[in-house]
Amino acid sequence: MHWITTALCVLLLSATASPALEAGAATIEITPQPPLGVPMSGYGGDTYDNRSQATHDPLHARVLVLDDGRSRTALVTLDLIGLNQGNLPTRMGELGIDNLVLASSHTHGGPKVLSLLEAFAEDRTWPVDDPYLTWLENRITEGTARALERMQPVTLSVAKGSVDISFNRRLVHADGTVEMIWGKNRARRYTGPTDPEVGVVRVDDRAGNPLAILLNYACHPVVLGSGNRQLTADYPGYACAYLERQFPGTVALFLQGADGDLDPYIDVQNDFAPARDQGEELGREVERVVRALGPYRQGQPQALELNPLIELTHYQHTFEGFYDRSQSIETPFSLLRIGDRLAFLNLPGEPFVELQLDLKDRSPLPFTFLIGYANGYAGYFPTLKAHREGGYGANSGGTMHLEPAAGETMVARALETLTASFWEQALPKVVVGGSVTRLRSIVRPPLLQADAPMTVTVDLSQLGGSAEEELTPTEDGSFSLDVEFPLAAPAGRLEIWFTVVQQTSTGPYVTRVSQTLSVLPGSDLIPLKGELASGWRLETSPAVNAEEIGIFDGRAAQAFQVDSAAMAAWASTWSIDLTRHEPFSLSGYGSLRLAFHAGTLVAPREPWLALYLGERRIDLRGKIDLENSEWQTVELALDPNAQESLIRQIRLWGNLSGRFFLGELRLVSALSPTTAAPVPATAPRSFRLLPAYPNPFNGTTTIRFDLPSSVEVNLTLYNLTGQRVVTLVSGMREAGGYSIGWDGTDDAGRTLVSGMYFYNLTAGDLSETRKLILLR
Repeated sequence: MHWITTALCVLLLSATASPALEAGAATIEITPQPPLGVPMSGYGGDTYDNRSQATHDPLHARVLVLDDGRSRTALVTLDLIGLNQGNLPTRMGELGIDNLVLASSHTHGGPKVLSLLEAFAEDRTWPVDDPYLTWLENRITEGTARALERMQPVTLSVAKGSVDISFNRRLVHADGTVEMIWGKNRARRYTGPTDPEVGVVRVDDRAGNPLAILLNYACHPVVLGSGNRQLTADYPGYACAYLERQFPGTVALFLQGADGDLDPYIDVQNDFAPARDQGEELGREVERVVRALGPYRQGQPQALELNPLIELTHYQHTFEGFYDRSQSIETPFSLLRIGDRLAFLNLPGEPFVELQLDLKDRSPLPFTFLIGYANGYAGYFPTLKAHREGGYGANSGGTMHLEPAAGETMVARALETLTASFWEQALPKVVVGGSVTRLRSIVRPPLLQADAPMTVTVDLSQLGGSAEEELTPTEDGSFSLDVEFPLAAPAGRLEIWFTVVQQTSTGPYVTRVSQTLSVLPGSDLIPLKGELASGWRLETSPAVNAEEIGIFDGRAAQAFQVDSAAMAAWASTWSIDLTRHEPFSLSGYGSLRLAFHAGTLVAPREPWLALYLGERRIDLRGKIDLENSEWQTVELALDPNAQESLIRQIRLWGNLSGRFFLGELRLVSALSPTTAAPVPATAPRSFRLLPAYPNPFNGTTTIRFDLPSSVEVNLTLYNLTGQRVVTLVSGMREAGGYSIGWDGTDDAGRTLVSGMYFYNLTAGDLSETRKLILLR
């Protein structure tokens, strides 16, 4: 999250050894001609067949071309519902454009250029003889050519404003039901999260005047409702027109944000005055910010100012279909970075605002914005939470095309890229609870202003450390952490937050960046071993009688008697629940071990016997032999790297009848010695790093090692160039055999490419290295 007042923040400056940034801008009208009878798009999907009767206000394509000396990027904003790239990449390539970002405002008062009921489906059906879409591509190409003719050296500055013209149209009631409240919030009451932030980028020409203004804001352009029959750009058009009147000669480009669940306060009606009023309210705030930025007249930047480089990262992800999970939809999206402080995540659809808020909160860059309806249309992108809650655009509607996790997945991919330069050395990916742990990290935050005093702290309170541990600044501009303390944290995944505070000329600016860290249990969790462990309670269904603990067949055990008659009156099944007073996570446990004696159990014609770990079901049929008259030990494998939610209960459930015994129920730590016998009697005789299995692998592999005595251990993986990619184990370990899983990701959680890696184990003065092959 970032806090700062509207302030001058020049981002893109040309140093002596750096090429100057050049830019050109142009506007071109794209209103269909003639406007009478044009099919309109936005309401009712493809069944919406309303034809325009006139043009109320003209529609435009606005183009900004940026050239950093290495490549040319065209940013094209459109007064349209959306637009797929179609033939434009080829046309742009012919003009010398390397990168293209199409950003539609999503006005519901424009012509139909795509189908909302299908992902990436353009519409070239009208007019039959000369499709509008073909003419549109020609106009966009012509507008880009005009911008190229106007290229000149520029400087860029960026800031943020705030305006409140939107509300969340998904009202989640106290009972969990969701009501869609289109047109029902004229009173401006709080209905859910919004983002009032307005991102503003000022592009100044050689004379210090604004050549272009970019404004990023999230709100559906639906001031005009489904009864409207006039072509209109809605409130974004009024905002841009206002700015272009206040700054003659500038081109104002509106970049729609994550508006998937946001509407303007005055929405879905047929009066154009509210569209003008709300658009100009947005425009006035942008004007205020632009005038506060002002021309940059402070001369050459210092050496620490980074080059004005532009980088567009392309992603391609295959998602399952929303309704048809057998469907595969190739989904392109991109991340546009300008310098080291400004970035735009470009998503091809309607993201919910919570995704935008999460992106901004987690990005290390001080100015990170999200653009919706970019380079195509693939429907709504809800959060998983909203999908579970329900409502239009969350789990229903004809514009649901990609699997529910698509939006969160795309944001996560972008954050991986954005945080890569922040971490020079991330925290260990895995730590062990109950051990004395040494945490080391090196971070390099982007500098907002030259010589701005900066502090970096990390909150280690979840691990038992300081809530505000300050990192040490170094001469090269990085900050280092090196602390050691007894780790007091339950097993599971924790989010560790770093906070960067820069004292700028206009006040403090705060950035927060997080890293996910897995805490593995340092010992086994044993709910039952002969008797119930402290902190647990035992409950049974009416058909089961828990007898007193005693010795059976040489072992302390809890006996259970199942009454078949009582079971028949209780849904023909029974259950035994072991419930812990405090919730726990299964993360970090490699297996579940069950000591079971079948006693006199009898199975019906269709037997059932299962173990539930929270909601996770493990079928025990075939794993327990009812004919075996001895104790049986069942080892059930778990994934120690799985992201498990917290649970409280372990349930044994079935429909067998008779008397049986439980001697032990144990969750085995993934870092526990591989033998269940006491460590002193079975400690390995020598230090060994064993071959990983499987190897090669394409999912998860297991690395095993033996320690003959207690020692400080470090298990680290390196790539072929010798760069460290991930630390799996760090800290003191007792004597024993250990195993640790690795899923092919680095310290920051990024998926690594196929290739050969080396894993090195250091234990005191001893060290051993082996090869490992990752296949994707």
